[in-house]
Order: sequence, then C-alpha cells, then structure tokens
Amino acid sequence: MTTDGPRTDPRLDVGTPRGEHPGRVRTPVIKVVGLAWLEFVKRDLDRAQAFAVDFGLTVAERTPELLRLRGARGGTDCVIIRQGPVPRVAAPVFQAAAYGDLDRFAAATGAIVVDMADGGRVVTARTPSGMPVRVAYGARRRQRVSAPLGVPSGSAAGPRYAVERLRRRRGWSRPRGGA
Repeated sequence: MTTDGPRTDPRLDVGTPRGEHPGRVRTPVIKVVGLAWLEFVKRDLDRAQAFAVDFGLTVAERTPELLRLRGARGGTDCVIIRQGPVPRVAAPVFQAAAYGDLDRFAAATGAIVVDMADGGRVVTARTPSGMPVRVAYGARRRQRVSAPLGVPSGSAAGPRYAVERLRRRRGWSRPRGGA
C-alpha cells in the first residue's frame, strides 16, 4: 500500500462499496468507521452525572474535572464531559479505520497527532464553520456490562422508562405533539 499523500491510498480507490451511498467522495483523505464518542463541557458535573445515570448511562471514570460515561455495550466510552465555565459541545470524535489514517488526516489539515492518556492517538481539526472535530484510533475499549436493574433491556420500555423518570424527578412537562 502506498501512502505518498492523503489521497493515494489504493484501498480508497475501489469505488462505492456495496451498501454505501453513491455520492461519497471516491478518494477521501481517510475512511471514518463511525462515531467514537461525544465530548461536552458542563459547569456542574454532578448534575451532568445525575442526568446521565437517570438516562441509563454508567459512570466509567470520575474526577473533579472529568466525567466519562459509557453504555451497556462494549467499546469506547460514549460521552466525555469536562468541567468548564461555558457549557458547549466540545467536539464529536470519529473512529478512523487505521493508525495511518491519523497521519494522513493531520497532514491534510495541518494538525498534529497526539497520544491519548488512556491509549490510542487523536487528531483535532476544525470544520469549515469552525467547530472542532476529532479523529481517533486505538482508544481504550471496555467490556460489555449488563443493563441497569429496573430498565428492561432490549425493549422500547427502556428509553421511555428513563425519560418518564427524568420528567417526574425534574418536573419537566411533556413535549407537544406526542412522545
């Protein structure tokens, strides 16, 4: 495989794979496998944790400045929340197909590849609108866990149960038009 430049990887020149939309770029800089996790900034990590736990997520790690959340399936943590003065979506983090994709993405965007504390590497760039976007590979993966008690697993009752519980606990009104 040749890696002379961001668009010369021969594995990317196979055209549209079966089942993939036909309008994609034929020679992308990298191939994103999927969404790895979402990163947020919140003022109050205790409130963020209470919401996440009520919603069915599990705390994977907690420090005074950081909250890592995960679902029941195995894989990377699905949400990372850092404490900060201005609440915001910090960045979506996408999963690259291979380590080499990070080097190509960094070269194409002028960014640098950074080692993550818990393993793996990440590149941070900006979209044309200025929003940070990250691409990672090799992040720590956790084992599958069982569903929380009281929430039926694998049924529509699980999410509805969690949302109804949140509404009652926080005094939220029902949205108009259903749900």
